[in-house]
Amino acid sequence: MRLIEAEKRRSATDPEGRDNRHALRSATKNAHESAERAWSHAREAAFPIIDFLSVMRALHTGMGLPAAKRSGFAGAVEIERQRIDALDDDLGSAVALSGPAPVCPCRDAAWGVLYALNGSALGATVLLRTHAAGENRPSVYLTLMRDHARSGALGVFFRALNQQDLDRAAAAAGARSVFEAILQHGMLERSEAYDDCTV
Repeated sequence: MRLIEAEKRRSATDPEGRDNRHALRSATKNAHESAERAWSHAREAAFPIIDFLSVMRALHTGMGLPAAKRSGFAGAVEIERQRIDALDDDLGSAVALSGPAPVCPCRDAAWGVLYALNGSALGATVLLRTHAAGENRPSVYLTLMRDHARSGALGVFFRALNQQDLDRAAAAAGARSVFEAILQHGMLERSEAYDDCTV
C-alpha cells in the first residue's frame, strides 16, 4: 500500500512524465500489460512454477547480465549474478530453457532491460504474499527479488535510472524486449529496435 501511495504522490508531482521511470512505464504499458495477462492465464492453466523460473533464468542470463555490464550501474553485475544463482538453486536438476545468446545492447537499451527486470521484484512480492506460485514452490529467487524491493535497493536503482541522460526510445525498446520474451514463454525473440541499437 505504501508503494502505491508513493507512486500516486510521484505521479501527481510529475504528471507529464519527465523522469525516465515514468516515461518507460508509459512507453511500455501495452507490452507490460500483455505479458502480465499471459502469465495470469498461464497460472490459471496450472503453468508450472518451475517453467516460470526457467524463463526468468533465460532472461537474466541472456539479457539481464549483458545489460548490467553495459549499463555501468554500480553493483548491477553482481545483482544479476545473485539472481541467476538463486534461480539455479530453485531449478536444481531441472533443465532450464535455452535463452538467447548473450548480447551487448546499447547503453540506453541496457537501462530499459534492467528497468523491466528490476520491476519484477514488485511482482515477486505479490506472488509470495498471495501464494500465487503455490504453497510448496521453490522460493529462493522470489524471496531474493522480494527482499531486493524491501531493502531499498530497488529505489536506489530507480533513482539512478532517473539520473540517466537516455535515448528513451532505445530504452523503451530494451524494456519491451523483456516483456516480449515473457509473453512468448521463453521463445525470447528480441525486438528489432533492441537489436539495432548502436553499441
